[in-house]
Amino acid sequence: MTSNYMFNISFVNNQDEITIMYAQSAKKNGLTQKKRMLTILGVSVAIMFLLVVSVVYWFVMNKKKGKEV
Repeated sequence: MTSNYMFNISFVNNQDEITIMYAQSAKKNGLTQKKRMLTILGVSVAIMFLLVVSVVYWFVMNKKKGKEV
């Protein structure tokens, strides 16, 4: 009977360890997903900024060329 009791205790401890490992894994996955999302957002904003600056520069240069000619 004591061996059965010890088996139940070890099973509960293993379940707790599995639950803790799952929670830690989920936390890491959440952080990784958040970092990935912020990286994608940052790169997208940088690309849009460069696109807007280049279009504005092109318009300004075309306007200057129109006045000179």
